[in-house]
Amino acid sequence: MRRLLAFAMGVVWGGGTMWFAYNYHVVRTESEWLLVSRRGNSIADTYADARTWTTEDWRERPRLTYAMIQAGHQKVLESAAADQLMDEIEQRLKRTSELLPPTTRQ
Repeated sequence: MRRLLAFAMGVVWGGGTMWFAYNYHVVRTESEWLLVSRRGNSIADTYADARTWTTEDWRERPRLTYAMIQAGHQKVLESAAADQLMDEIEQRLKRTSELLPPTTRQ
């Protein structure tokens, strides 16, 4: 009887886990964990660590991106775009300063 109960509990646990995986995205951002309702029948991107994602990473995951926007978490996407833009500006400034003659460098 104990084995049957353990088996039944395993089935319930596994079924609940699969239900969760098919219905939600768990997204880790810089400051928080987000639980976002999933659109569609796939377990892709059940867990996503988006702390270092760029706009390209978001573009590669359109279902997750759509779910984040629908849930009102577009700030996460905007933050990734802003971070990427700042990185590009810093790289261009660095390249420009390397091209300047030594007397004008600070």
